[in-house]
Amino acid sequence: MRTIWDCVLLLMAVPEIALGTQSLARPVQPMGLYAPASQGNKTALAQLTTLANKGNALAQAYLGYMHIHGDGVPRDAVQAAGWFSRAASQGNADAQFNLGAIYYNGDGLQKDAEQAVNWWRKAADQGIVEAQFNLGVMYHNGDGVSRDFVQAAAWYRRAAEQGLAVAQASLGYMYAHGFGVPKDSIKAYMWTNLAAAQGNQEAMKERHAMETSLTPAQLSEALRLGGEWKPRR
Repeated sequence: MRTIWDCVLLLMAVPEIALGTQSLARPVQPMGLYAPASQGNKTALAQLTTLANKGNALAQAYLGYMHIHGDGVPRDAVQAAGWFSRAASQGNADAQFNLGAIYYNGDGLQKDAEQAVNWWRKAADQGIVEAQFNLGVMYHNGDGVSRDFVQAAAWYRRAAEQGLAVAQASLGYMYAHGFGVPKDSIKAYMWTNLAAAQGNQEAMKERHAMETSLTPAQLSEALRLGGEWKPRR
């Protein structure tokens, strides 16, 4: 069962920045590590270590989590990175996501945004919704890749369609301002409203502002589309 590690940074309300004749979308920050599970005792540690040394990718991912948190072992980011790397190289999607976060944060490995993108892409291709959102962030900000709002919107969409609120809020913002997608106030409200319904604070603020600019017909259509929307799994 996945749990978000420590803190999830949502959309940040900062001023837009002008670039030529086009203003840039607001920067956002990637989400943090999550873990497959926690095993916090010596027996579990011994069993996991034996399995991990035999090449079991899930055990390696567990050990990475234990070391990054200091759960049952002294916190050791370098050890965590090593275990996540071994599991990630075997295709474990959780480890791929966490390894990307370690590269992004520079915790246990030298900070490397390009490697973060590399590992998040592998996790995203396996359906990890947080990795999909993070790729949207990286393309959005031009961090580790060239800035590309079309790619940013595409990755936000993949995460939004799985129901991730912060991705829905981000996609709504892209539609509201025409970043990477055609400007569309109805779709902007639809996605923003879906995020707000999950308690996303930024989306709640944006929704209220959007309502004043929509006609009754537009608002009705946005609500209809949102009511028909179902998450893809």
